[in-house]
Amino acid sequence: MKLDRTFLTVALLGLLHACHPGGTNDRETEADLSFAIPEALGFLPDSLHQVDSLLQEYTDRQWIPGAVALVARNGKIIYETTAGFQDPDEGIPLERDHIFRLASMTKPVTAVAVMQLVERGEIKLSDSLARYIPEFSAPVVLTAFNPADTTWEARPASRGITIHDLLTHTSGIGYGFTDPRMAAIYGSRQIPDMATPQAMTLEEKMARLGGLPLVHDPGEKHTYGLSSDVLGRVIEVASGMPLDEYISRNILLPLGMNSTHFYLPDEQKPRLVKACISGSDSTILPIGELGGEMYHPSYPVSGAMSYLSGGSGLNGTTRDYFRFCQALLDGGMGHSSRILNDTTVSMMLSGQLGKIPYWPGKTIGYGFEIITDPNPAMGQLPGRYSWFGAFQTMCWVDPERGVVGILLSQVMFSPLVFDFFADFERLVNNAILPAEQVQRAVTLTGVAREPTP
Repeated sequence: MKLDRTFLTVALLGLLHACHPGGTNDRETEADLSFAIPEALGFLPDSLHQVDSLLQEYTDRQWIPGAVALVARNGKIIYETTAGFQDPDEGIPLERDHIFRLASMTKPVTAVAVMQLVERGEIKLSDSLARYIPEFSAPVVLTAFNPADTTWEARPASRGITIHDLLTHTSGIGYGFTDPRMAAIYGSRQIPDMATPQAMTLEEKMARLGGLPLVHDPGEKHTYGLSSDVLGRVIEVASGMPLDEYISRNILLPLGMNSTHFYLPDEQKPRLVKACISGSDSTILPIGELGGEMYHPSYPVSGAMSYLSGGSGLNGTTRDYFRFCQALLDGGMGHSSRILNDTTVSMMLSGQLGKIPYWPGKTIGYGFEIITDPNPAMGQLPGRYSWFGAFQTMCWVDPERGVVGILLSQVMFSPLVFDFFADFERLVNNAILPAEQVQRAVTLTGVAREPTP
């Protein structure tokens, strides 16, 4: 009977947590969130608690200032944990409602915005980019580059860029941080790789980008780059709204993502986590001027607040991003609002390029990378989709098992980033009980649960 009583005690505590998650001082709305104890949805709590040890180790070694992790299944949050500090210099503990720079985790949100406009007939996937940004009417491909003065030579591209090319990062539009040639070309023309507090607009910079060379012909291959920023401007033109207004009206507010913004309102600015960068020994340093001329850690709380990066501009919390991921897992349906049709979601989460050579076992859809082959070492199943950001933020969704995992930290370009992500996901997947053990636990305790996939 000891096992039964222990499980019932945990179950009771879990039910109390579901009624009063986090106490009375939470600053985020929780009316639309559901909670469950791990056992009730097929997880071993002792295994999940190894995530605490992982986060604490990274914090103790000063590889991260801190982190927040969230795990959910079947739409219910079963595990949340924090470690470290919002600001290590000030010794402010990190809390689960603190706000993180999401960086490239903005890209899936931008992709959803595009697909909403596709559903409404305002954009077609086959549309030429030049329809929305005329400066892209005659794209050229880089053939020669002179690093001494950043001049270049180019030839006409084989065809124009389409919306599909932008969504799959096959447009030929690169990033400066991955290509020294483009870094010089973009830098000399003040085109940012990332969200920036400098005084510039998306309209101005994307128009200027249209006159610069591509790194290859459109559709030739996958190249990660500024395509999502370009899509941000397409959204503005097609919708007649600034990007932040469109995304807020059509995605963030309908899903209850009230702590997610391009630029934070005054009352939320104190919740922003301090950004760091890795030093030579992988320990964290303040970004300061190390972020380069076009990036400053004051984003998103000061500066001109005028540049709306569709590729890296959003800032938010773990619970907000869970709302977004769960809406996609539920076929486009949020707590009370549908943001996409289920057929559109299926299209987004279907492989659009086949297998990508340098992503073994993966392909790309619209907004996410997608697992094509099972990965037993990681516990990953085909169909699992994910994305991550340059400040060491990541999410993944496992539709086969109904699991969402989110891990947010705040270290720019950490060399340990993929180890951190992999360890987190492996620990979560290792904690999932086989179905027969889940049923036995439910029979013993009488704890009701929704059927697991």
